Amino acid sequence: MKKSVSKNVMWAFSSQMVVLISQFLVQMFFVRELSVAYVGANGLFTNVISILSFAELGIGSALNFALYEPILEKNTKKIQALMKLYRNAYVLIGLVILVFGAVMVPFIPSLIAEKDSIPNVGGLFYLAVLGTAVSYFFNYSRAYLIANQESWEDSKNRTIYKVVQTVAQILILILWKRFDLFLIVPIITTVLSNLRIAHVAIKKAPFLKIKNVQSNVLTKSDFRSIKGNIAGSFSSRIGYVLVNGTDNILISKFIGLSVAGMYSSYLMIFQGINSILGQVHSSLIATIGSKAIQQNDQEKMELLKAYLFINAVIVAAFSPAMIVFIQSFIRLWVGTKLELPILIPILLTINFALTQLRQPVLSMLSGMGLFWEMRYKSFAEAGVNLVVSLFLLTQTSLGVSAVILGTIASNFLIDTIWEPVILFGKGIEHTPLPYIKNYLGYSVYLYSVIFISGLIVSEIGLTDILPAMFLAIGSAIFSVLLLVMLSWRTESFKTVFRWMMRKEKS
Repeated sequence: MKKSVSKNVMWAFSSQMVVLISQFLVQMFFVRELSVAYVGANGLFTNVISILSFAELGIGSALNFALYEPILEKNTKKIQALMKLYRNAYVLIGLVILVFGAVMVPFIPSLIAEKDSIPNVGGLFYLAVLGTAVSYFFNYSRAYLIANQESWEDSKNRTIYKVVQTVAQILILILWKRFDLFLIVPIITTVLSNLRIAHVAIKKAPFLKIKNVQSNVLTKSDFRSIKGNIAGSFSSRIGYVLVNGTDNILISKFIGLSVAGMYSSYLMIFQGINSILGQVHSSLIATIGSKAIQQNDQEKMELLKAYLFINAVIVAAFSPAMIVFIQSFIRLWVGTKLELPILIPILLTINFALTQLRQPVLSMLSGMGLFWEMRYKSFAEAGVNLVVSLFLLTQTSLGVSAVILGTIASNFLIDTIWEPVILFGKGIEHTPLPYIKNYLGYSVYLYSVIFISGLIVSEIGLTDILPAMFLAIGSAIFSVLLLVMLSWRTESFKTVFRWMMRKEKS
């Protein structure tokens, strides 16, 4: 089991790195070979399709969870019944996306500011829809491999076809400069990838060939459990899609595709960092869940405070480094024509800090299984984001900053408050004052670092990549050391230090 877990983690991390590198390479050639408006259109398509994919939210994770018990018990009949349910659900989702995507085609031009125009934008959008819809066909076999602790097979498969897709798309951009052919590539590679993983799964478990499956294997209790898990997972993820899936739509509509294209490059960098850190947080959830069962409330509080300190150190390292380095990197990566004012990376860094400082509470909530208790939070989060963004876009001249401020507002006013209320109301029976005190202390320090870093960059105006890189590394080290010096007397620092010493001895 330990071997399979380490193999899964290694392949998941490697696959994530390949995906990130592929995205950066494709974006670089995309900007150089096509206009910035096409970059914005690509981001717009992604956002609209993420909203169209609402039907999927929660189904995959709920059915994966439902497979654990029958796999452990080697109940092949129940596995077959669940896989048939999974297959039918995913085929239906794919068809729903195709239909609603077709309905959306006439409205896509209306989501683009009048000053920007792309020939046959509706047809191009539907190619992107096809690329997403086909991902749900022949996809159900992945669930068995993931639930059977063999997700490394899926990660390996995705990595191989991602490399093929990246090479093909770059060649198309260089040789033909055709956006339509660029969008056709993922349709082909996705179908091939799904067929390949289905072959691998069936080879490992021949009973996955779904034929003559008994209809009465799944009980009412099974369906009730699956529906409950889908509802909980859906409500916890809907806010993420609505908040992160509307940015490019709002920018494209109110500002223009070109600006949306410029913004997408900055966003890709921060999303890349968050995805890497997300792998770390995900790996800790099971450990936190295990400790939560064994520990008393005082010990849970100490764990939370220590985890918060670790995340504060992470933010202290990345925040000043990103502000110092990002403008020079953008110039080198995609060129000066996609550079935005320094205020944009500063605001994105503030949102990054808010997001990362939430992770300890989110991980505790996940480890304790408190998803259902947060079901209304996502709707409030999405509502605040949309209202603030629209108000600032229509009533001010802030431009892209208005959209980021909407995200920051929802992050700060809803997530930062709601999540600890749930944790201390349902998970930890302890006064939240020690957590609040630490959170506020770290926040004051980190936002001061972000402000000072932005001020220095504005005055210096770094242009060369090497000086910017050295200054970024130096600022990260200085920021972390100063935070450690300010925190070394705290219980959180002492707890983390004991963990490190214990690991060193073992």
